[in-house]
Amino acid sequence: YLNGHLAYTQGVWAGVTVASISLETTGAAYTKALDRLWGTLIAAAYSLFVDKVFHVNAIAKLLALTLITFISILVSNPNRPYASRYAATSVGSILYGSFDNKMLVDDYVPTRIMLIFVGVTIFLFVELLMFPR
Repeated sequence: YLNGHLAYTQGVWAGVTVASISLETTGAAYTKALDRLWGTLIAAAYSLFVDKVFHVNAIAKLLALTLITFISILVSNPNRPYASRYAATSVGSILYGSFDNKMLVDDYVPTRIMLIFVGVTIFLFVELLMFPR
């Protein structure tokens, strides 16, 4: 349904989210789910900013990608580094994945956020109702 109606070719992100946030303990998995949402939101906001400011300048976009990676590493919480790492890697996939799929960043960002949210929601549904620990 996601692949055909809501997100076209990007429906895979919901499943990737479910698979990647599943951990051995429920608390750790919930924390990782929230970190993935935060990382997505940070990456989305930064990607929109970079796309607006450096719309046609590919070198400036690459430098901005390098900058967010450096900042993410610098400010990463050692106890919970996933949000920072995910934000840094997501900026590249949002900026260049949207181009690869012939979508504008403005159109791709809400779709990406929606799919990550759907993946986290599916994961929480499975964890809480179907297979509670």
